[in-house]
Amino acid sequence: MKRKIPQIQENNDIKIPYYKRIFRAYKMQYFVFLPYAEVYWHITAILRALFCYPYYILRPMILYNMLRKQTSITLPTYIRKKRSFLGNMFYKGIIGACFGFLFWLPFWWFMLATLLSPIFYGILCGILLCFVLYCCILFMFLHVETQGQETMPTKLFCNIPLYTSKAYFEYNLLSYFIFFIILCIAIFSYLHNNSYIGVSLLYPFSITIFLFMPRTYRFWFGFFVGIFGFYWMTLSFRFQDLGMVIPFGILAVGIIYGILLWVLCYFQNLIWRLFVLVLLFVIHPLDFNWLNLAYLSAYSVFAASLLSMLCIGFACCFIITKHIVRLFVPCLFLLAFDYNTTIQIPQLHAKIIETQYPQDIRWLPENQTKIIHNNLQAINQAIQDGYPLVILPETSFPLLLNTENTLYQTLLALSHKITIVAGAMRLQQATLYPQNIMQLSPITLDTLTHNATTHSPESSYINTPNMQIGYYNTIYIFAKGHSLIADKNALVPFGETLPFNAFLSPIFEQFFGEKFGFNQGNGIVTFVTQGFHIAIANCYEGTMALPYKTGAKYVLMLSNNAWFEPSTQHFMQQMIAKYYARSYQAFVYHATNYTPKAIITPNNGSDEYIP
Repeated sequence: MKRKIPQIQENNDIKIPYYKRIFRAYKMQYFVFLPYAEVYWHITAILRALFCYPYYILRPMILYNMLRKQTSITLPTYIRKKRSFLGNMFYKGIIGACFGFLFWLPFWWFMLATLLSPIFYGILCGILLCFVLYCCILFMFLHVETQGQETMPTKLFCNIPLYTSKAYFEYNLLSYFIFFIILCIAIFSYLHNNSYIGVSLLYPFSITIFLFMPRTYRFWFGFFVGIFGFYWMTLSFRFQDLGMVIPFGILAVGIIYGILLWVLCYFQNLIWRLFVLVLLFVIHPLDFNWLNLAYLSAYSVFAASLLSMLCIGFACCFIITKHIVRLFVPCLFLLAFDYNTTIQIPQLHAKIIETQYPQDIRWLPENQTKIIHNNLQAINQAIQDGYPLVILPETSFPLLLNTENTLYQTLLALSHKITIVAGAMRLQQATLYPQNIMQLSPITLDTLTHNATTHSPESSYINTPNMQIGYYNTIYIFAKGHSLIADKNALVPFGETLPFNAFLSPIFEQFFGEKFGFNQGNGIVTFVTQGFHIAIANCYEGTMALPYKTGAKYVLMLSNNAWFEPSTQHFMQQMIAKYYARSYQAFVYHATNYTPKAIITPNNGSDEYIP
C-alpha cells in the first residue's frame, strides 16, 4: 500500500492559503510531490537508532536470536517522555553532538589513516567493513517503531523463502543499496590503489547525515560541526597573552556555525538540503571557506567535484521514494566515482624545506640569528645537492625582509645559483615604484639576465606589488639577482584580518588609532621555471580556488602551522589542498613549519610525503 503525502486539513471556516501549505510541506516533509517509503527502512529512523540505541545495535546476540526466530526486537525512534525545557535542550544537544561528530567521520578516518601504522590501519579498515555489513544485516531483521505504530508486517518470517517476497525486497532495499555501495567502493579502491577505504565509505554517510538530519536538531548540529571542525581557530590567542579567551572563542565559533545551519537547514525538504550543499560553496561564515562537504571527498574514490557530491545526494534522496526514480539510484552513484586511473608523477625539481620552530620562539630577537643561519644553510645544501629551486615555509625569515638590506643582498647573490622561494613580512613605507618591471605575465625566470647591481631591495623588483603603506605577509621569489613579490591576497579572518573586515576595520582603527592586521596583495603571482607554469599560494590561499584558477600545473604552497599546533588544523588543510589538486589536476608543493611537508598530487589516493 503506497503512502500518501500528508495533507493539511482544512476547516470550512478557515481556508489555509496554498502558499502556506507549500511552505509547511517543504518545512516538514522530505518530498512534496513524491511518495516516500515507510519509516521502517527510512534513513532517518536508522540514524536515530544508531545514535540513540547503540546498546542494541552492538549486541551480536540480537542478530543471532532473530536469525533463529526466537525474538522480535523493537527499536523506538521517538522518546515519548515529556521533559523540561532544559532537559529538552540537553537531549537535543546530545543528539546534535552525535550528528556533528558523525558528519566529520571521513575527516577523522583520514587522520587515523595518516597517524596509524599500516598494520593497525588495516585492522581498523576490516573492523569498519564488518560493522557496516553487520548493521545492514541487522536492519534487515529489526522492527523499527515510529510513534507507536509498526511499519513492518507482523509476520516477517513465513513458509516461503524470503528472497521471493516482493515486500521483503522493498523493505530491505536500503540494505541492498549499502551492499552495492560497499562493492563499488571496494572495486574502485583496488583500481585506484586507494588505501583510504574508510574515507570512501563514510563520505556518502556524511552527505546522508546532512540531508536527513531532523530540523529540530539543526542548531546543535551546526554548533558541534563548528566546534569539532574549527575549535583550533582560537588557539592563536595563546601567543597574544589571551589564553583565557580561548574557551569563549570556541563557544563563539560553535554559536556562529549553529546559527548558520539553523537558518540554512530550516526546511526538511531534501531538494532544499541539496541546494544548501551548493550554497556552502559560496557562503563562508567569518569569510572562512573550510565548511564545504565536498572537501571530504578529497581522499575518496569519488570524483572531487560538486557534480559528484550532488549525484550521491540525489541517490540518497531517491532511495527512499516509492517511485520509478529509484531505478536511477545505481546510475547516479556510478556517475559519482572517479574514472581517471592515470598516475601523474611530479616533474618539477625542487627542494622543499620543513622547519620545526614553535610559534612562541620564532619572533624572539635572540633567535633570529640562528633561524637565518639555518635557512641560509638549507639553501646552500640545496645548491650542493644540485636542486634548481628551493622552497622555504611561510615567514621562514621572521622579520621585515625588505628592510634588512644585507640579508636581502645575500639572498639575491645566492639566487644566481638557485631560485629561492621564501616567506617573510614586508613593510611598504612610501609609494616608490620599481624600475625594472617585466610586462610579460607570467614571467619566465629562466630567461632573465643576471642582475649584479642592486642597491636596495626595491631596485631588484621585477613586478609591481601593492604600494599602499602598511604591512604585508609576503612570499619572495629570488632568481638571478632579481626578486618577485607575492603579497598574500586571501587573509585569514582570525589573526591576519578581522571577520567582516569592511565593517569592523574602520571601527577598530577609530578606537585604537591603527589598522588591524595586514594589507592585501594585488593578485596571485605566477611565473615559469623549468618549463612549468607555477602559481604562489601563501598558506590559506592554497585552500581556495584562487591559485588553481590561474591554470598553473604546480602550486607552491608555503605554510606556518605552528599557530594552531597541536590540533587537527593541518590535516584539514591538507585535505582541502588535495581536493583542489584533484579538481584542477595540479601538483601542490607544500613547505611547512611545525607540520610535515608534502607533495600533494592530483592522483586518486595517497600523496608523497618527502623524507
